[in-house]
Amino acid sequence: MALHETLRAIRTAFEEGPTPAEDIRVLDAHVEALRSSGLAERAIRAGTRAPDFAMRSTCGRTLALGELLANGPVVLTWFRGNW
Repeated sequence: MALHETLRAIRTAFEEGPTPAEDIRVLDAHVEALRSSGLAERAIRAGTRAPDFAMRSTCGRTLALGELLANGPVVLTWFRGNW
């Protein structure tokens, strides 16, 4: 199954699940606002070398991308949320 077909199946299952229609409408509005903002066009694309940066880990240790890359490939992922 192609990725777009898999994503469509996930979306359909989500819409048919227990999530209230109003919650789905709010999520869709936020997605549309992000699309309209132009942020996606300015985002770093897959395969592009990320700029070097440093950040604090959840344990309070400072991690620098350049130092991590010295040990081999690095996969970066971001999780949006409040915690």
